[in-house]
Amino acid sequence: MQLQKEWASFRITLLLYMVILVLPLGFYFVHTSFKILQADTQVVRQSSGLVTAISQQNPRVDTTLKSIAQWAEKQDDTELYIGVQSLSQELAELTTCTTQGNACVALAENLAVNIEKMVYLKQKKIMNWYYAALTLV
Repeated sequence: MQLQKEWASFRITLLLYMVILVLPLGFYFVHTSFKILQADTQVVRQSSGLVTAISQQNPRVDTTLKSIAQWAEKQDDTELYIGVQSLSQELAELTTCTTQGNACVALAENLAVNIEKMVYLKQKKIMNWYYAALTLV
């Protein structure tokens, strides 16, 4: 009888420790995932606006390219990018081409579509992690 009481208290203690450890880790995962999604969505918006900025010879093209380049440095090793070259190579090609007009617009459109698809795949991957975490809880 004494052993059953000790076993019940051990299970309750273990459950409390798991809750205390799992909840903060879950909140951290959700917080960082939303920060990642926010940054990715901002880059999708910037890359889509880059097409019109290049066609209109807008002076913000350089700052937008620098902002996208900072994001691309963190994403360069991803297997989710579906472009012909790597993300950094296509971005470097676009950066050198910003003065050539129509050829540059086509490169910018292609890069924007590839970034959008990459971010979509990344969001799907994060959502799958959410579902896996929910099934464990």
